[in-house]
Amino acid sequence: VDPSYNTVIPIAQTELVKVNFVYDGDTFSADFNGTDYKVRIINIDTYESSKSSADLLERLTKQANAGKISVDSALKLGIAAKKFADSIFDGKTVTVERRNYSRNTDVYGRLLRYVIVDGMKYDSLIKAKGLNSKL
Repeated sequence: VDPSYNTVIPIAQTELVKVNFVYDGDTFSADFNGTDYKVRIINIDTYESSKSSADLLERLTKQANAGKISVDSALKLGIAAKKFADSIFDGKTVTVERRNYSRNTDVYGRLLRYVIVDGMKYDSLIKAKGLNSKL
């Protein structure tokens, strides 16, 4: 049970969910049987798509340093990853998969899931586009 929502966190191995909103290239919200949850896609880490807060700027700077690129370049890649995710997930129902060896949620309470869209693994698509960070 997630104490902040007082609801049961989904634990099914595979579920079909409707994407409601894309936050960035590796995070979206989706409808799990009438309840909206944030989903953090496993196996990728895209650059931040905003530097609107000190936390985001710090994370973007770490990502840029790890990738040996400028913060501005990292931000542009993050924006491109969000646009790509928007185009892939727009109005779609996707398959989310939980693996037994994976944690169910991250430190922010987001569900950790692999994502299949139109029969393709999303993490492979984002990597093929070169939009995955080096962290």
